[in-house]
Amino acid sequence: MKVKILILILLTCVLIGCQNKTIYIEPLELELESVTDQDVINLMVDHLESLGHKGDIKSSVKVSEIKNDLPKLCYLVSLDYANSKQIVITENNQVISSLPGGYIEKAYVLDSNGDEEKELLFQTDIGSGLRIILVSHYDFSTGVVRTGQFYNNNDGLIFEVVNNKICAFNYYFEFDRKSEDPIGELLFKENLEIENLDTF
Repeated sequence: MKVKILILILLTCVLIGCQNKTIYIEPLELELESVTDQDVINLMVDHLESLGHKGDIKSSVKVSEIKNDLPKLCYLVSLDYANSKQIVITENNQVISSLPGGYIEKAYVLDSNGDEEKELLFQTDIGSGLRIILVSHYDFSTGVVRTGQFYNNNDGLIFEVVNNKICAFNYYFEFDRKSEDPIGELLFKENLEIENLDTF
């Protein structure tokens, strides 16, 4: 009897371990609030200087706190004269990471690996003439930043889950719609890759 119970417990553990982890990605409407706290602004100025920005940063920088429910304090930091935007992540009043950006077209909250920890994905247009899409990813649980640059025939990209995989679709701006079939899976390697779409 004890042996049967033990086997039953082991089989239950195996079945639970084999269940698919839940992968999701959802559009994130950024809730921004302008920052006036001088300590935060000085922290962002120091961060921009560490990235090599010159000039009168303090009088030109615009800092907005991202008020969405995220695991760490995040800010959108803009320096117009340098055409620079950063998503800056902080913890204990220190900058722990930042994501490069331009004009933010889309933002997402996601879980790419089923660990039930939130991640961020930003899609920005960094092209001049050609639409070059920069996709930046931040994993709050590991602190890892991944980026990828893509050219998609001047169309945009939209990300959705298909068969428990995060996939990229063509987005047609003039018609405000996406393609019926995905381009391919978004791959979280050392850099971001999209199946069937070349990096730029």
